[in-house]
Amino acid sequence: MIDRHDDATHTDASHGSCCSSHAPAAASIVVTRDPVCGMTVDPAAGKPSATLGGHSYHFCSEGCRTKFQKEPEAFLNATDPVCGMKVERATAKHFVRHEGKGFYFCSAGCKAKFEADPQKYLSGQPAPEPMPKGTQYTCPMHPEIVRDKAGSCPICGMALEPMGVPTGDEGPNPELVDFTRRFWVSAVLSIPLLLITMGPMLGLPFRDWLGEHPAAWIELALATPVVLWAAIPFFHRGWESIVNRSPNMWTLISIGVGTAYVYSVVAT
Repeated sequence: MIDRHDDATHTDASHGSCCSSHAPAAASIVVTRDPVCGMTVDPAAGKPSATLGGHSYHFCSEGCRTKFQKEPEAFLNATDPVCGMKVERATAKHFVRHEGKGFYFCSAGCKAKFEADPQKYLSGQPAPEPMPKGTQYTCPMHPEIVRDKAGSCPICGMALEPMGVPTGDEGPNPELVDFTRRFWVSAVLSIPLLLITMGPMLGLPFRDWLGEHPAAWIELALATPVVLWAAIPFFHRGWESIVNRSPNMWTLISIGVGTAYVYSVVAT
């Protein structure tokens, strides 16, 4: 989710405390980034590209290139929310996606400050507005997929994005909000599960205190919500990949997690 940016394009002696001090180490790092969505792109991968003012821009998909060509000035530069410097989006090495919105930074120092307390630097920004009624969603990698509501692409499993809205600038991403909630619930349940299963390797006798039989049932009780609730999006997309005869990473994940869980239930 976080990448480095091109410090060479943002040397500023007056802002040396957070920017220029990192320029020598970062100068050797070259990043090519989709200026629309913020994804890193390999220029040699044959992805869509466009030329503006003698400079070539590379994109993750045809959808992003189309958005850029319609309004290129909106995707050339971004403002570092920490120091206020202008950052070239296509070569930004420091990038963070927060609540579905992409932020670009002039240096690792500014990025670290933002990550430590993002609300401090976002307090003056207007709250994101909900998607207009009737908004349609499409896949950035497969633009032929169009749906009336947010979801996942039946071909590759990527989250669908609202059509006609710049990627990364549309406000909180519903999928990010949902996955964040699932992550924290899973973390709370997984920590004691790890202590019980791996504790003996670290000299922590939790399993001895509980007893082998109760420990096995406690493990199952802790793991079940993680697999059957938190991982439901994985199973859902895995099933879609099978129904649509388009195996992808979700197929592998759902089969692997499902098989491990069923085996664990039988073993318990």
